[in-house]
Amino acid sequence: NGQGPVSAEWMIPKALWIHENEPELFDRATTICEFQDYINLHLTGRRVASINNVSARWHYDRTRGGIPETLLEKLGLSALSEKWPSEVLNLGEQIGGLTAKASEHLGLPKNLPVVQAGADAFIGMIGLGVVRPGSLAFITGSSHLQLGLSEKAFNGTGVWGTYCDALLPGIHAVEGGQTSTGSVVNWLKKLYGVEDYEVLNREAKKLPAGSEGLIVQEHFQGNRTPHTDPLSRGVFHGLTLKHQRAHLFRAVIEGVAFGSELILETMRNNGFIPERIVIAGGATRSPLWLQIHADVSDLPLTLTKVSDAPTLGCAILAAAGVGVYENVQSAADMMVQVEGVVKPNSETHQEYQPYYENYKQTYHAMSQLRMNLERK
Repeated sequence: NGQGPVSAEWMIPKALWIHENEPELFDRATTICEFQDYINLHLTGRRVASINNVSARWHYDRTRGGIPETLLEKLGLSALSEKWPSEVLNLGEQIGGLTAKASEHLGLPKNLPVVQAGADAFIGMIGLGVVRPGSLAFITGSSHLQLGLSEKAFNGTGVWGTYCDALLPGIHAVEGGQTSTGSVVNWLKKLYGVEDYEVLNREAKKLPAGSEGLIVQEHFQGNRTPHTDPLSRGVFHGLTLKHQRAHLFRAVIEGVAFGSELILETMRNNGFIPERIVIAGGATRSPLWLQIHADVSDLPLTLTKVSDAPTLGCAILAAAGVGVYENVQSAADMMVQVEGVVKPNSETHQEYQPYYENYKQTYHAMSQLRMNLERK
């Protein structure tokens, strides 16, 4: 169903591994589901799946009959569909009430409503108020995720999706991601033996855009999108004796921002043009990081009052699920508050362009060098 590259983290690759490597275990299993489904089973006694998980991770497509039977058949996994939960619920739908056993274990009232949710990053979209087409959630941390909503489905290259109904009925989700982002910044901080990021932020802020010719490719644990290359590796190039620790620190942040912009560029090339970006996570604590990301993309970044977007997203789903609000969108409109906007500097954006182009060429050049080594 046009979901782009496939991740080994998804349902079918994992089930296929069990089927091929532990066939007896596969045959004995009566249910194969997400951990969330298993928890909900114990909470309510109902065996149901979330549209978010099945659409984004199981190759499930309601517009084509739901379960990808022909794909499973070609993989020799026809039995898998019989082990999946037979019922799929939308985000914000009530699953049921707490059973007596769950009520006693948790110390909560019996029959307390349990509402369907999904994967943390997608629920974070709701917690950021990204509930309408044209908006994109930028979730930062040790890795980055870029999650957008589109009116139309598209089958592009270099991004994951689109996923029909994964967040809200009739809306298609598109996904990009970077494996190593904040983790690279933290790695460098530890190498320097610095306790406080603010020390490095102050030093790096004094430097010009482009870190005086130092380019970093942030693929320290491979690339998720747009290349989907687990063997790609991190690169520093352009180093000279004039470069100090502040240069390396700023160049890492710029490299991460270049990687984010490449994902946005890939989305635009596939027909999805973000009109609004809302950001959450660790990067929001660094004004330097926020400004660099805004300048590289030449797009404003909206910050919300509650930085823990997935938790707020759960609260929004619960409020919609028990009828406090009419639906998920209206609940998000009422419960998400904007705290500020980081505006880009267009002149700085232009200064970044030659460095960004160099960054894009780095992957292809290094891939060729890697292949040359592999041939020996």
